[in-house]
Amino acid sequence: MPAVLPFVFLLLHGLALAAWPARADAASLGFLVLAPAFAAIACAVRGTRGGPRTLWWATAAGFMLWSAGMAATAFGVLRSADDGVAELPMLLFVLYGVPLTFALASPEGDRIRLRLVDAALAATLGVLFYAHTNTFGEGEDARAFSHLRWMFDVENVYIAAFAALRFSAAVRPGERAFFGTLLAFAAVYLPVAAYVNHIEHDLPYGSVTDLLIDVPFLLCAALALRGVATTGAATSRGWQTLVHAGSPLMLPVSLLIVSAFIAQTHTRLAFAGLVVALLGYGARSVLAQLQLSGERDRLDALSRVDSLTGIPNRRSFDDSVAREWARARRAGEGIAVLLVDIDHFKRLNDTHGHQAGDDALRLVAQAIATALRRPGDVAARFGGEEFALLLPGADGSAAGRIAERVRAAIAALGTSGGALTDITASVGAAVVPASALQRIDPATAVSVADQALYSAKDEGRNRVCLRLLGDADGASLHPANV
Repeated sequence: MPAVLPFVFLLLHGLALAAWPARADAASLGFLVLAPAFAAIACAVRGTRGGPRTLWWATAAGFMLWSAGMAATAFGVLRSADDGVAELPMLLFVLYGVPLTFALASPEGDRIRLRLVDAALAATLGVLFYAHTNTFGEGEDARAFSHLRWMFDVENVYIAAFAALRFSAAVRPGERAFFGTLLAFAAVYLPVAAYVNHIEHDLPYGSVTDLLIDVPFLLCAALALRGVATTGAATSRGWQTLVHAGSPLMLPVSLLIVSAFIAQTHTRLAFAGLVVALLGYGARSVLAQLQLSGERDRLDALSRVDSLTGIPNRRSFDDSVAREWARARRAGEGIAVLLVDIDHFKRLNDTHGHQAGDDALRLVAQAIATALRRPGDVAARFGGEEFALLLPGADGSAAGRIAERVRAAIAALGTSGGALTDITASVGAAVVPASALQRIDPATAVSVADQALYSAKDEGRNRVCLRLLGDADGASLHPANV
């Protein structure tokens, strides 16, 4: 159905010209107002269906500006308005490119602060381009009008070139559909506008040539409503990254170019454009760096947290051990490492399913975290059903109390019934006093805690086995069951 609508629209436009030849200008102007409005509605509707919404809506805004420009033109033509009114359509025809430029330059995934900077740069670019274009519009001779037509050609080439660039590097189906639609529009609009402006510019409204002006807008509307997402680009990853990262640069660079062009005729505006380009680029760079830094911190934090239990993972635990071991050596304090293993966890998984096993892991992690009351103590998921605890500054007595509190907290989970009935855990602890810390490394302490854990398992499970390291040669192990 969307593919038929453009032909119906063109047919009605042609019939209107044939049916009312005396008022062909009024009839044709009405259709020329409706064509971009129809494209704007189609783009707005497509934006509500998912994909890059702001890009579709920005394009819809641009088409509505073009429609408003044509409505202002119709008012001037039908009312025989003076030149003062003619400035309004020219302004609107120039500004129609502002939302399109924003859509081409501002990556969809950027945060709102970055996109606001892009919007400000695009708006400033539109104002400067209008000032430069209006310089030619103020003249009445053929040379001035020729320059004006060329300026509109520059705007159209600018949009078409960057639409092709973005389409060549778009990967996501939604983005390729958008940039493909905009490229198709620009590729048709460019020659149509050039033909009408340079060859048929003396023809009054109401001729068959007006049908050509409908075509790019109707094509855009049909493609937007059709909603077909194209496949990914067959380009290198490097090219895709380059275009995506470099697209925001087109706004400040374009501002600098237009500022240079209008420097002689509009010195203050040119200077303002230069300042906005530099400040906008600087602000965007700072905000982008802050966003990148935040994303890096967030990913780093996620890489240190176990996704199932929400407590630190093995990597985070190893970092904490290295850091606290070095600090304890400097401070002359002892340290303890505990390993906690859920008893009969495989049987729990086999009997009640893996979901019950995941629930058990989460509850045990919460119980361990709750049992650690001292600031600085660290609990982490060590792997599988095993958890590791680091107790800076703990001696044998403190480590034994904490280990027993952890064991009891896990055993208390069995009172909840269901799959967790009779759930218990065994705890192995290795305590390194300050006197032995210089001779014993973290790997040795973890290995001794693992041996103590196996001893607790062998002695019947649901118990604590604690070993103290550190006689004269640093090798003797002193078992102490708690």
